[in-house]
Amino acid sequence: MILLAGCTGVTPTETLGPGTYNLTVTATDDAPSAGQAWNFTLLIEGGIEASSDHIGGHFWDFATDDPTGDFSLAGGCAHVPGGGTLPNTFQITCTFDEAGTYYLHGHVRITGEETFNYWSDEIVVNVA
Repeated sequence: MILLAGCTGVTPTETLGPGTYNLTVTATDDAPSAGQAWNFTLLIEGGIEASSDHIGGHFWDFATDDPTGDFSLAGGCAHVPGGGTLPNTFQITCTFDEAGTYYLHGHVRITGEETFNYWSDEIVVNVA
């Protein structure tokens, strides 16, 4: 297998699609305070091994069923430096600048000949 920067690392007999990965977010810290680092675990399950240079989370101040469509309005969590191999489990850190209610989705993007975005279900984070 030849891996090039920006490629997925998927072998030619494997196909990425909408249901390739299932993402689950689990809070590992108590509710955060504004300006304080807060951690969650991002579990990425699936049957195809691939690499991603975009593994992290994004949050909104409103609930969204379409995180890709609402992406320009999102705040971002720290992403895994250098990316990683999927499936896998990652620790992600977010900092919320202000108190309030936020709606967070874990996120993985795989970019190759096509771009695939995978999102977790939404969790609510109440920031004091």
